[in-house]
Order: sequence, then structure tokens, then C-alpha cells
Amino acid sequence: MIKKIRFIICVAALPACLMVLINRTAAQYFDMEYYPITVLKTAATSSLVEKGKPEDYYSSDRALDNSSATAWCAASGKSGGEYLEAAFEARAFSGLAVLNGCGTTKKLYHDNNRIKEYVLTLYLKNGDKIVKKGTLSPKACNDEHPAVPNKSGSCYLEYNVGGEHIAFDRPLCLRGFRFAVVSVYKGNKYNDTCIAGIKRFSYRDSHEADYDGEESRKKAIIEAEACGVR
Repeated sequence: MIKKIRFIICVAALPACLMVLINRTAAQYFDMEYYPITVLKTAATSSLVEKGKPEDYYSSDRALDNSSATAWCAASGKSGGEYLEAAFEARAFSGLAVLNGCGTTKKLYHDNNRIKEYVLTLYLKNGDKIVKKGTLSPKACNDEHPAVPNKSGSCYLEYNVGGEHIAFDRPLCLRGFRFAVVSVYKGNKYNDTCIAGIKRFSYRDSHEADYDGEESRKKAIIEAEACGVR
């Protein structure tokens, strides 16, 4: 009966339902969201420097500035062994949302290298660390949104649209991470390896939960308790 009711509602409000379906496909969970990470410090093994641009144009903090139009890029020609680090006040995470590559435009996304295999080291508040290995997609640039016109033409990494997420087995209280490059997908034109954005992948705050709200609130509470917050 519930499924039938939801189907009728979707027929009556197709644009809204289409947005829900697209968002759930992009983030897998409609009751989760991408949130900016307020960093205390960032660092990287190297950063690209291009003629005519400020030296910090591709610096490490660009991957965490809440803009997919900017990026951290390793020095030209460097990939395997390069890494980006970030430190921040301890906060509960259920995962990381990553826009892998140069997100300024879809063309530049494909023109530059994108990370293929990675090693992610998570630094926990209690001093422990967890190491995760994985593979990212070469096609994570979504420059279209069903509800928000894209005037800049950049790849999305907001709400729960765009990029891809690295989900954790359980909520973790993190104080930092290191994202290391193991291998890359080669760019069509440039040999520069970039990350346009990294955000906190988390359950929506209880006042935001509007889909299966009660269940979302419970998960948000469990997540917050990972850092001793009730």
C-alpha cells in the first residue's frame, strides 16, 4: 500500500520525484548529505605551479575550500606517491565525498589526470588510525542538476549530487586524513593529477531530515555519538 501511494505521488509530482531519484543514485542514501570540512591545516607533497597564476592557485587547501571550480593538483608529471593531508577539529563522519580530478569544467575534468587507486589514512580523535584502499571512477563529473541551474559549468559536489562517496563501515570521530595517490587515469591533454573537492559525507541534521525522517534522525544521533555528542 505504501509503495502504491508513493507511486501515485510521483506521478502527480514528477519533477520532484525525478530529483529524489537522481539524488539517491548520486549519493545512494537520500537521508545523507555533503558538508564542507572546516580545516585547521592542509598540506601536500607537492603542488602544481603554472606560469601567470599565483603560486598557491593549486595548493592543498583548494581541495577543501567548498568550491568544485578550484582544485589541488600535484606538481606536473607527478602522481603515484603524492598525497594530500588535512587536519580539523574532531567531527563525526560516515564517509567522505570526493570530486576526483579538475572540476572547473567537464572538458578540463577529462583533460587532466584523475586518481584511480588510492590509500586513505583516517586519523581518529582517540589517536588510532584506519587505512582504507580503493578505486575511484574516471567519470564522476556531473555538471547538471535537476533543480539548480549550473551557470559556472563546473562539476557538482554539493547537496548529495556529484562526485562519489567513500562510505565508512561505521561513523568515525575524525581529526584528519591523508589521501594518497597510487595510480591515475590519464588525462586527454595534461599530465596533472588533481582533486577538486573533498567533503564530509554525513547523515542530515535532524531538522533537515525529510525522507523516512525518524530513521534518519536515529542514524544522525548514532553518528554524533561517535564523537561523544548527544
